[in-house]
Amino acid sequence: MKGGLLRCPSSAEIGLRVNPHYGFAATPLYNPGRPGSRLGVPPSLGRGPLPQRITGLHVHTLCEAGPEALEALIEALLAQFGPWLTQVKWLNLGGGHLLTRADYDRARFVEAIHRLRRRLPNLQTIYIEPSAAFVWEAGYLLAEVLDITEAEGRSWALLDVSFTAHMPDTLEMPYKPLVREALPELNPRYPTYWLGGSTCLAGDEMGPYSFPQPLQVGQRITFHDMAHYTFVKTTFFNGVAHPALVVQEPQGYRIVKVFGFEDYRRRLSE
Repeated sequence: MKGGLLRCPSSAEIGLRVNPHYGFAATPLYNPGRPGSRLGVPPSLGRGPLPQRITGLHVHTLCEAGPEALEALIEALLAQFGPWLTQVKWLNLGGGHLLTRADYDRARFVEAIHRLRRRLPNLQTIYIEPSAAFVWEAGYLLAEVLDITEAEGRSWALLDVSFTAHMPDTLEMPYKPLVREALPELNPRYPTYWLGGSTCLAGDEMGPYSFPQPLQVGQRITFHDMAHYTFVKTTFFNGVAHPALVVQEPQGYRIVKVFGFEDYRRRLSE
């Protein structure tokens, strides 16, 4: 770290990411607050003096969290890095604050920030990164059913999109994306399908989903909430066809970009 600081111009303010050993993420792999995480200085190193030239601290250990998780994070920070917090002039509380969720208690969020400022009057600035909250429940991925098949008692709807290539976060996080045309809950009394992606990977699948009526070849289904951690993670695995990026506007639809094989070839050879 010392070498890195020496290369920074004297006018640059330098912050330090810390790990308070508190995280709010359903999947351990995605929890940067776990012990041993590479993301953030651990509490054991926070007992010594604050490194020179550090003017702020940064923490990011929340994921789609409510204000109660923010309150717990603040208490963990104070417990693990209290002396450092009294010496810096800014604090970045990172992202994962789902402020746009319908039931989010924003008044409780504001009060948590006010309490923190009262406890640490030395803080001139507190940063918040709403990140995914800006696009929460926004963006759709439109898929077409290419084929319906059966395999040992399981019904499959094979799609022209890929969970691996177009929705990798659904497999990495993992979570089951919402399909507009499907029933809210799995119900075996209705036609029930597993959805298969368009690549050759065995794990390119999701389900099961129940539908009010049997699916038909050529029918389109809509995946919700595909704007965050989805489009930015897409891949061109084996040259699989990529969905076009389209923006819905008051007067209709505007095509932003259509992807082709040349995009795949250029990515690998140029």
